[in-house]
Amino acid sequence: MFKKILSWFVTDIHWKLLSLLAAVVLWVVGTNMNNPHRTAPFTVVLQLQNIDVLERDGLVLLNESALSTQQIRVTVRAPRNEIEALEGNLERISQIFDASIDFRAIRTDEVIAADGPTNVRMSVSVNLYPGFELQGFSPSFVEARIDATNMVSFPIGIEFPEGVVAQGFEVQPIILSNGSVNISGARGALGYIHRVAVRVNVDGLYEDAQVQVPIMVFNQYGEDITNTVSLNINETTAFVRVWPIKAVPLQVETTGDLANNFTLMSERVEPQFVNIVGPPSVLDAVEYVTVSVDLSGQSANFVRTVMVHDYLPEGVHLVYGEPGNVRVYVAVEQIIDRGFLVPRDNVRVRASTAIYQVLTESEVMVINVRGPRSLIDEMHVNDVELEIDLRGRPIGDHWVPVMVTLPEGVGLSRLPASLHIQIHEPAALDADNNNDDEYEYLPPPQTDDNAEADDDTEAEDDVAEDDDEEDTDAS
Repeated sequence: MFKKILSWFVTDIHWKLLSLLAAVVLWVVGTNMNNPHRTAPFTVVLQLQNIDVLERDGLVLLNESALSTQQIRVTVRAPRNEIEALEGNLERISQIFDASIDFRAIRTDEVIAADGPTNVRMSVSVNLYPGFELQGFSPSFVEARIDATNMVSFPIGIEFPEGVVAQGFEVQPIILSNGSVNISGARGALGYIHRVAVRVNVDGLYEDAQVQVPIMVFNQYGEDITNTVSLNINETTAFVRVWPIKAVPLQVETTGDLANNFTLMSERVEPQFVNIVGPPSVLDAVEYVTVSVDLSGQSANFVRTVMVHDYLPEGVHLVYGEPGNVRVYVAVEQIIDRGFLVPRDNVRVRASTAIYQVLTESEVMVINVRGPRSLIDEMHVNDVELEIDLRGRPIGDHWVPVMVTLPEGVGLSRLPASLHIQIHEPAALDADNNNDDEYEYLPPPQTDDNAEADDDTEAEDDVAEDDDEEDTDAS
């Protein structure tokens, strides 16, 4: 049986092989006639293979966005039905072939040795599914821009707060929970960093607050380049302090002594109020602010500029924008002496019911005063009030001191002489109506003309002596 079957294969073998070949040729010819080959171009997106090796080697791809969208035009030859199945079917195209670059080909040492970013020319590879024949592709090379990575630490600044706090309050310097940030990226990108900052919105705040704010990186042109680098933290906490504003009056204290024979007339400060800021617990205790001016050796009016913040309580400061200085105006005047001749009958007497006799014969009393020149120059004899008190004095002779009342700012430079009074009958005391507070004026002296003339001459001599002393002091 086996021999019979074997003989069927070996008998006329050349005719049988020729028949098989003819059948294959007829099948190929028939197939090509019904499904001929075609050549067609397709576009695929470039694939980035092994890009993670860059980070491992301390490198970074600067144009990753451009390369990951790079289109490669690939021309292939395949049966017509296969070509037609690919047209418009992007998913099918990505399954049949792809174009890629492999970053394992990068020479790390050359990139690191360069001063900055390096353009590396990389070959594009195309892989085809079996049954497709590659006819060509473009571009066959792409440039990868690669730089070495680095890390730097930058302080975080605070932009001027956005918005306005509630009226009557002021925002204080803002404190951040993080004073600096570590920034990683390409060496070239780090070189463009000009400042790192946050922006805090304080609009309407009237009390302390904590705000989460993003960290932003800016170049020298003020452009936000945060997305070109990597930050170890992307946001931080801003502690915002909002303190009340209080208007308080200013007071002036003086130190030191003026020049001899000069006195302080007045001092005033402009402005009279300042606006201060502080924690409520501290601000409530501040009722006024006292500034100091030194008078040492001064003999004329003068103005001093005083820095207010030198006199503010601890924990308090001026409102932002408030002038830091005030002007203190000080008025001083020369002290002079002058004598006034006051008629003796201008002297008032307490205890009007007393019976007495004035033994002093002079009709005038010399009152020597001392005070600022402007006040002395304006004084009149009627501004000098004299008084003696006879209450409680018994019968007999008495030298009664004279009490003098002068305008404010003027004083006695010498006590006046006492009056010689003889009391004949003491003042009566009425329990229901104490008339001791009633006044009468001294009667005119009972003297002869010669004695009166002598007394007037003596009084005039005393006044002249006082005027001489005044001129000496003035000089």
